[in-house]
Amino acid sequence: MSESTVRTERSERPRLGSGGAQWYGIVVPAVAMLANVGLGYALVPWSCAGKSHWALHVMAIVLLVIAMSGAVVGMRQWREGGGNASGPSAGGELRDALARARFMGALGMASGVLFAVAIITQWLATVFISPCWGA
Repeated sequence: MSESTVRTERSERPRLGSGGAQWYGIVVPAVAMLANVGLGYALVPWSCAGKSHWALHVMAIVLLVIAMSGAVVGMRQWREGGGNASGPSAGGELRDALARARFMGALGMASGVLFAVAIITQWLATVFISPCWGA
């Protein structure tokens, strides 16, 4: 095997995301939704005392963007794994890495969208029902 053959084989290998990027798409949207619930409860007394609800809306928007970033990272991982490809022609370890990237990417996209919808529904409650109602 010549040196140019080795270099060619290495350059043809697809660039896969790290395990951290794959887990980011799955974990971060869930944490953002939980933070939305926790911070929402924590900010309500302060918001009602100040008669201004802007902090609740800003918090929801920031956490929505964070949750959607998980979906974007998941989509990038899914594409790097081959997207909708039925299976890579590579063998062994590379095939497993591509399958893992596709699976975790798809799971990250689903997680990001699911928890973004949950944040939106929680935010809609804040928009239509005053957090100070009943206090």
